Amino acid sequence: MMRVYKENPKSSKEFSIVEGPKISKNKTLDSALIRVRSCLYVGEKNSAGCVLKQVAKADKEGNFLYLPQKINSKGGNPFAEVSAYFHAHRALKYFESLGIPRGQLIRNPPLELVVDAKLPESSRPTLSTPRAFFAAKEDPSGRGVREYHLVNGGLIWLGFGNTHNTAYDADVVVHEMCHAIFDRGNFDTWQLTPTGSSLESQAVDEALADYFTAVITKSPKLGEYLGGRRQRDLRGARRYTPPTGNASHDGVQLARTLWAARKKLSKKMAVSFDKSLAYIRRGKDVNSVEAFANEVLHELKKESKEMHRVARNSFLESELLLETIHRIVIDSKTSNVSANSIYVVPGTGDLKIDGVAPATVQYELALPTKARLLRGSLRIIKLNNQPWSEETKGRVGRMEVLVSWDSELTWPLKKETKTQMLPVSENGVFGVSIPSGAKRATFQVVNRGSIKNSYKSFGVSVDRTF
Repeated sequence: MMRVYKENPKSSKEFSIVEGPKISKNKTLDSALIRVRSCLYVGEKNSAGCVLKQVAKADKEGNFLYLPQKINSKGGNPFAEVSAYFHAHRALKYFESLGIPRGQLIRNPPLELVVDAKLPESSRPTLSTPRAFFAAKEDPSGRGVREYHLVNGGLIWLGFGNTHNTAYDADVVVHEMCHAIFDRGNFDTWQLTPTGSSLESQAVDEALADYFTAVITKSPKLGEYLGGRRQRDLRGARRYTPPTGNASHDGVQLARTLWAARKKLSKKMAVSFDKSLAYIRRGKDVNSVEAFANEVLHELKKESKEMHRVARNSFLESELLLETIHRIVIDSKTSNVSANSIYVVPGTGDLKIDGVAPATVQYELALPTKARLLRGSLRIIKLNNQPWSEETKGRVGRMEVLVSWDSELTWPLKKETKTQMLPVSENGVFGVSIPSGAKRATFQVVNRGSIKNSYKSFGVSVDRTF
């Protein structure tokens, strides 16, 4: 038996004594697929280090009935270990019930779950809202964390803060376990897709992690315990919003769409629906939300006309079924405008639209009838990779895309010019809904910083909903 919060300290309020999953012969929290250990701190302040150790041991009756420890306890936190182990197995159990062989659920097992995790900036927590994340074995962005903890394989990092511990929260643990279960060893980021759009495959992963967390915990309200921006409700509005470059934000619409479809299915069909979603994500490469939606419909058409109808209607309502009707991609490899095969964008310190420094080129696009959405991307050259060698001083370049509807872009801009400034994410993505009746769009990349920047290519796709 195990003492845990069934959901989290806020939703559950009281502990529950539950029947736990199988443990190792040593009566520790190990299985063939996962291992849970606490981060025990040694040293002081900036010289603090972390040693991983299992501190939770079963009592004589084989039970784990610990109570939560104080924040940053030097003796570890056995309650956090028990909580993480219990909720991680909830995820494993559900995906196994969908027909995925248990031995294939985790790549490179055992997956390491580190509780009370903190990096060595100091020996005390400094964040009121702690972080949690999954770092796959091949993920270069998680290499430092894995090396710090001396972990060679995949790792789920469950941090803690002044008042919260992510290991206590079923939403967090199950969400990160979903990432581990969907891990295929590839790490696609924002890119130009075959349709000319720049979308993030990671947004699909975030959407499915949220969706299956809601399914497994039986609640569409996620992140209540941590609060703030971590909170999301899968029953919320489902309308197109331009991509932001934040995978968690951009995946919410898809998660809500899948949840809405599931609620209209019978219990038996809902399980089949989940099975199809898991099969697609684990077995196929999809680099956009739209590509995933089309893969889902293709798979469901083979399974059930009713599931296909319900899912299709849900995708349509959310404006996730799109058809690219026009695209342009201008690449510096075929159209050089500088000796370095890049498009240079001078910098300026003036934040007024009339004061931004224009790029060396403009792009004009005739908008097809029924055009509704415009999405695009820049392949930005980062400042530390710039081909020039002079010292960089001043405000870092901030790229944006200025678009005018049915009017020319001239400098300085005329007051009657119908323009919009489109923010570009760190990964080079922008998007906007096309004004009704607009027939032509003119684009120009601008720079709101004071240091010049550059980009390698510019791509735009114009879509309409089916």
